[in-house]
Amino acid sequence: MSEFEQKIIVLFEMMLSNQQKIISLLEDRQDPDEHDDANWLNTRETLKILPVCERTLFTLRDDPGFLWRKRGRFYQYFKPSLFKIRNNYIK
Repeated sequence: MSEFEQKIIVLFEMMLSNQQKIISLLEDRQDPDEHDDANWLNTRETLKILPVCERTLFTLRDDPGFLWRKRGRFYQYFKPSLFKIRNNYIK
């Protein structure tokens, strides 16, 4: 790999790191409404955000920072808490 390619890779890694910091700051600034149904996702939508299996998703419900609710037979997950879990635990 040439020196130029290595510098490009380093620059892209720095950009990615900065982008993740900005996204994290923006997510922290917003105060999402738990009563708004648009902020709740079903299991299928949740699994698209979190790259885990359904069993792991059920295990994540033990985390106190992970907001979820049961509506009838179905589970719903609070979208902002999904992003926090993804940013904290999944790299």
